[in-house]
Amino acid sequence: MDWEKCFTIAYHWSYDAEERVLPFEQKIKLMIDCFVRGGNVLLNVAPDPEGEIPASQVERLKQIGAFMRKNGEAIYGTQGGAARAGRPYLWYDLQGKPSIFACSKYASF
Repeated sequence: MDWEKCFTIAYHWSYDAEERVLPFEQKIKLMIDCFVRGGNVLLNVAPDPEGEIPASQVERLKQIGAFMRKNGEAIYGTQGGAARAGRPYLWYDLQGKPSIFACSKYASF
């Protein structure tokens, strides 16, 4: 890992009484964008005043966990690569094997 992307699961880095979280697809897009470029992801959660993780954040974490279980093989142990000019693909090394990952558009996960 050469770098790390830090972002929050919600709209704020601290507790938000409205418990608003960013859309799942937006979180996954940010994570994939980081992974295919060789980065690490640090995902912030914001506990409420009692120290509990709000239900909306727990639900989003469960969705991200399900995505990672389903797609983890294409993420863990990879090394980032450079995008090829004019192509919506990113090239990266998947556990020692050159691979392509299409990520310009995200279909439903």
